[in-house]
Amino acid sequence: MVLEYTEMERELIRTFVAIKIPAEVKEELAELLHRLERLPFSMKWVELENLHLTLGFLGYIEKDKLDTLCQAIGKGTIGISPFVVRPSRIVCFPSFSRPRVIVLELKGEVFLLEKLQKQIEKNLLEAGFKPKVTKPHLTLGRVSKKVKTSERRTLGKKLMSFSFDFQKELPVNTVTVFKSDLFPQGPVYTKLREFNLD
Repeated sequence: MVLEYTEMERELIRTFVAIKIPAEVKEELAELLHRLERLPFSMKWVELENLHLTLGFLGYIEKDKLDTLCQAIGKGTIGISPFVVRPSRIVCFPSFSRPRVIVLELKGEVFLLEKLQKQIEKNLLEAGFKPKVTKPHLTLGRVSKKVKTSERRTLGKKLMSFSFDFQKELPVNTVTVFKSDLFPQGPVYTKLREFNLD
């Protein structure tokens, strides 16, 4: 039997789940990024407007499954009240000796952030989705593929000793589903749905 799909049902959208960063926190992150941009390495830093706290990637999903996806995410936020976290230090994925992605580690009520992520992941899996979940993180930039191994190690050492005193707290009171459209000049993120914490 051949199944027929409408044009909308065939359309795929690239999605992820994240916490939005308030403007006042982005202002302080802009100062941090400005300092990091002075490092003499080939990097792709995240545009200020695109900064977010990642909870999970969904990849490409069929557009007609968006409502099911959002219901699962909304269900995953139930029972968690607003809380705050704060950037604490710079870390690298997968390690400081082989940095590929530069992120901010968080402190504060991180246990609530991890609980929120686990609840969302559980509900997404039960709804038939396969989220790619890593530790909640705030990506600052990515190391260019053309950077040599020895240069990566040097970069990792500099980042390991990189210090900053972050003053602002990052309030977590909503969870947002974003669509990500990729363009040569960089990604564009569009808010699809937003869920308030209890």
